[in-house]
Amino acid sequence: LMGSSNMAKIDMLPPIPSDLVSPHTKILELATTSIDHESSFEMTTIKDLFSRIQSSSSADTIDVGEITPVTISAWVRNRRRFKDSVTVIEMVDEYSPQDEEEKEDGKIKLSADTSRLKSILHPAVMKEVNDLSAYVADEQTSEKRNKKKSVLKPIDIYGGLLCAGSRVTLQGFLVNGSSGNTEDGLPSLWVTNARLLRSSWRPKTVRQMMELIRSSMIDMEEASEALELPGGIYEAEEISETKDLTERQWKAAEISRRLQDETSRLGKVTPAMESVLQLSEEWRTQYPLPKETVLKELGDSYFEEKAVGMQVKKSFEGSRWQRKKRPQLDWMIQQIEEVIAQHPGKRPLQIVDVGGGKGYLAGLIAEHFGSDVVDVRVVDICSKAVKNGMMRAKRRKLDNIQFTAGDAQVDVPLDGVDMVVALHACGALSDVAIGHAISNGAAFVVCPCCFRSNPHLQVKIPSSCRNFLAEDADIPNKDPLVEVSEWLAVDSQVYEHLKEIAEIQGDVNLAGKAMHAICALRAKAAESTSQKYFEEKKEARSLEVELRRFPIGLSTRNMCIVGKLSGMEG
Repeated sequence: LMGSSNMAKIDMLPPIPSDLVSPHTKILELATTSIDHESSFEMTTIKDLFSRIQSSSSADTIDVGEITPVTISAWVRNRRRFKDSVTVIEMVDEYSPQDEEEKEDGKIKLSADTSRLKSILHPAVMKEVNDLSAYVADEQTSEKRNKKKSVLKPIDIYGGLLCAGSRVTLQGFLVNGSSGNTEDGLPSLWVTNARLLRSSWRPKTVRQMMELIRSSMIDMEEASEALELPGGIYEAEEISETKDLTERQWKAAEISRRLQDETSRLGKVTPAMESVLQLSEEWRTQYPLPKETVLKELGDSYFEEKAVGMQVKKSFEGSRWQRKKRPQLDWMIQQIEEVIAQHPGKRPLQIVDVGGGKGYLAGLIAEHFGSDVVDVRVVDICSKAVKNGMMRAKRRKLDNIQFTAGDAQVDVPLDGVDMVVALHACGALSDVAIGHAISNGAAFVVCPCCFRSNPHLQVKIPSSCRNFLAEDADIPNKDPLVEVSEWLAVDSQVYEHLKEIAEIQGDVNLAGKAMHAICALRAKAAESTSQKYFEEKKEARSLEVELRRFPIGLSTRNMCIVGKLSGMEG
């Protein structure tokens, strides 16, 4: 949620707890008093603060009921937002994202723990103007600092930005014991000022920061430091001048990836998983990923050249379709075009889209290349999606696309197929798609995702390759379906660990290694199986498999496996 800009979501927020409706009268008096920040507000840690409170016999302790001005720099562990711009956050000195959000009955639970400080952002207490910049960052100032006033109040801005995983300096009044009005009786900090030190890696939060920069609602220096922009304040100013919403959101994806590391990781990595990652280095080296590719400018995209964009799907600027889905289709067309270019062109190329849903990719292939070059068939298990795709193709008068509702594992019409494509083929569906291509001597362009999905699916491979893959030579080769781990020629437990790591959130670099390893195993299996297939067929053809990555602005978690054939017949 972002302040008052989305009233529908704000209406869904829970009411303010009774103990937080009205701050203590003394807090209200102090909040409206002009205070010398440097002399009056003491910088401390949460650990030291609670230690002093517990050592009540010491002369310099904070007495029960005393209201003390303090400044604390700490991590946000949990957050709970309420109506009327009230936000409660839990602060910790050391942040461990593995257990960041304890939930009770589906809601975040704010715990009574002396290692965590409850901090309250309340509109009656928090200042209108955020003037903490002089107190932090070694009291450095910048002539480049943006001085424009915000339209949103600081309490709305920071209520949206201070989510788990962010680091912040808070200034306010610490209330110990009963004077805090809180039900748990523990000390609480009523915040008057805030300054974000490090943003959460979460894409939504980073995009919020980008829009705040664009609208001059946040200090440029604060934003550049919180996002760890290599170009500092000058890069923040460039962002503020970027008019295209989709371009800003692509930039946000890059920043989100840069903010991710082991400190933001959501999930535990066991020694066994670390061992598997080390084992996978050989596969990743054998099938390296190229540097991040650059998507052609949208002005040169196939959508605009063919005037297809609005026909595929109507959308607004900056929507998920505009910033991700549509450009992903555009990028996939570029990869597919490379494979089509190897075809002699004596007849239309037969393409099967596995798990193609409503046919967004297939329809674009059919329309862009035309009926003289391609005939496309879509297979998806969802009959409703298939029906919608058929109606769309009819409206667009596409006569070179067909739809089939069925299980892609067994119901794919593959007679004479030249290429298999799949975009966002979840889990083992990627292996199914590649297996179909190999079993028919076809090329392929497959984009995997959701690596733990569809674990029940098996892979169809040429019968002649069954014993070639299996460790047990006594396994009969009559059944053309094999388990994915057998198809990949890898121990099943090793494969399970790789899938677990690939789905870890908050550390895209770690997850990326596992995703790369799985795609490398698929590439290796495709090349070795196809070699056996062509030898059995006595065909002078070969398959070369490459791994590619999406431009980071389109996806930080998707790669593409491209299988090109030499000696393709016309």
